[in-house]
Amino acid sequence: MYVRTVLGFLRHVARQAGVVGGRGGAVAIVQRFGGALNLNVHVHVLAMDGVFAPLRYGRTVKRRQTVEWWQLMR
Repeated sequence: MYVRTVLGFLRHVARQAGVVGGRGGAVAIVQRFGGALNLNVHVHVLAMDGVFAPLRYGRTVKRRQTVEWWQLMR
């Protein structure tokens, strides 16, 4: 659910900037055990900060926006 929310937000920001068809990407890994072999289920996520979109009309759009994590959870 977290990854879907982050990627959806990035697509939304890209659409507002005029990027149509932007797609994000992420890798998520479930870790089950801690360093002492104790049960500690949690998820590590590596997500792109932006989207890839088909190049149209020879123009690229680069826009970087800083967003705090709690703004993604609205």
